[in-house]
Amino acid sequence: QQPEGAEILNYTTAKFNFGQLAAGNAWTGTNTFALVQHTRANHTALANGNNAGVNFGTTTFVKIKAGPTGVFTINGIAGGADGRTYVLYNSVAFAMTIANDSGVEPTPANRIYTLTGGDVSTTTQGCVTLTYDSEDSRWIMQSIRD
Repeated sequence: QQPEGAEILNYTTAKFNFGQLAAGNAWTGTNTFALVQHTRANHTALANGNNAGVNFGTTTFVKIKAGPTGVFTINGIAGGADGRTYVLYNSVAFAMTIANDSGVEPTPANRIYTLTGGDVSTTTQGCVTLTYDSEDSRWIMQSIRD
């Protein structure tokens, strides 16, 4: 039975080889973490312009497919949990903007820190990685590739 508050992760394959635990709780031997594969989900509910409280669900790799027919902005993402990570792949032919701490998002805990002090955009197709930090109650943008 799944513990209350636990989340089912969408890993299809995982292999762990940590060697042996030695004195002082240090790992010795081969310490590898090989092949973690996340499931992909298509997201088609984004609109042109501002999008607040976006729900990407429990998958990690999100392909933004269809939906926007023009430039669009992600102002906030719902469902933040400490360490939750999303890789957002914008596959449509229109620029995606990630808004920095946007007041358009009515829930402060859904807002995003881009770490640039301003909004960032892909020129058209691109990829953004974000991780939630429960101490700051914000999504933290780790990278953008356009």
